[in-house]
Amino acid sequence: MKNTLNWVNRNTDEDGTNIYRSNAPITTVEGMTPVAVLPKGANSWEDTDVAQGQYYHYRLEVFKGEQKFLGINTPVLTQVSTGPGPQAILRGDWERGFFGEVTPAEFVDHSEIVLLCGLSSVGANISGSIPWIKCARKGKVLMYPKLPIRSTISWQQLYDKGLVFGRDNNGPVGSVNQNTIIEVKGFRYRVRLMKALADGVDQAASVSGTDTEWHDIVLSLLATVPAEQTWGNLANYTEAQLGINSSIRWMQELNVAGTATFYRNASLAVATAGVTSAGAGYVWQPVLELVD
Repeated sequence: MKNTLNWVNRNTDEDGTNIYRSNAPITTVEGMTPVAVLPKGANSWEDTDVAQGQYYHYRLEVFKGEQKFLGINTPVLTQVSTGPGPQAILRGDWERGFFGEVTPAEFVDHSEIVLLCGLSSVGANISGSIPWIKCARKGKVLMYPKLPIRSTISWQQLYDKGLVFGRDNNGPVGSVNQNTIIEVKGFRYRVRLMKALADGVDQAASVSGTDTEWHDIVLSLLATVPAEQTWGNLANYTEAQLGINSSIRWMQELNVAGTATFYRNASLAVATAGVTSAGAGYVWQPVLELVD
């Protein structure tokens, strides 16, 4: 397994190139030791000391004598395959990126997901063929259906099937393990809900901030750019194309009391509803996170 770095070297009289690597974004190389020192004219390098699924950051530094010129931080995910669909990020990067769409034939039909997750007798069926959106966020590959997969379903029903938090424990409430993993086309995916709050936060009195999956994925895909979005778009879907204009999708997190959960509605706003609410407009639009 390896990460291969390639670059255009337009230098003609440099002495060489230093390569720095870190598990976190590299803002300065002061105090760091290069993982490799390459000779004049180098334009590629293979890093073989890497682990599957690990996110690495690289910076190149061209030097001539005491003069040094530092390049930008480049994030790379060590991944044998990113699963079905496009293998290269079309727009963005591994922090927030868009590979493109994946057809049900290439990935999985929503009716099969319902069976794999044990939801055949829970909620109501949504007819039609539903493509998938393949994204990257913070080094992970995420599959997100363009439209909801199940309606008339409550947060509690999803929790009881282990489909909310996507981790190997019960979450902040309840007694059901939340590490549901399914296999699709030879790849394993963890099934969970999208996050409305910052990573690592399960409960809050209200939603604030923009460092969330909802902002990085859904808002980045919309042609309409909300005031809270401070980065460029990854795509230009309409709200109708993502099913946002006519439904309420459940998010992971709960209020402080643990009696209500956050959801995103047709106005893109955030609100709360009781965990057992299950009207026709309450839908399941899950995130499938690639495990291996």
